[in-house]
Amino acid sequence: YIETYAPAFKIKWAGYKDYLAISCLDDTVMLWDDFDVLPWRLLGFSGKVRNITWSKIIPENAPLLATSSRGDVLVWQKEKIPEKGWNATVLNIDDSIIQDLQFNPHNLQLVGGNEEGSLFLWQNKEQLMDNFQGIEGGFSCLQWDFSGKKLAVGSDMGEVFIFS
Repeated sequence: YIETYAPAFKIKWAGYKDYLAISCLDDTVMLWDDFDVLPWRLLGFSGKVRNITWSKIIPENAPLLATSSRGDVLVWQKEKIPEKGWNATVLNIDDSIIQDLQFNPHNLQLVGGNEEGSLFLWQNKEQLMDNFQGIEGGFSCLQWDFSGKKLAVGSDMGEVFIFS
């Protein structure tokens, strides 16, 4: 078994090697690479880390890890020199809680939906779509289809939308 510093909230495997990310209730993320004895401890979150997701595409030496805490999205990339660990780029949205966060399965597009009903889309850490508001209420969940061409989005009001 592995031990964390605080209770685990979310847990995700990467589809590449044995990367395992766990968000903990002490506002940290623990990250193991091939089950090293000591994990990386990712810090700097504005609150509880509600979402963790891995990219399927590997831009350099490891997949990207995206996390969300309140209205902040951080994209973590492993440094080329392993001893340096992971470096984050902040994709600041607003103060609304991000309800779900997913990478497209075929590229590095990242989409997030918040409790206010806004969708945000990034490609290579650059924001492509700013605050698309298409529904009343908030988004509760989202998922790319296998081809990465359609996005299903669930709302707090019991509606499901398909974007293509």
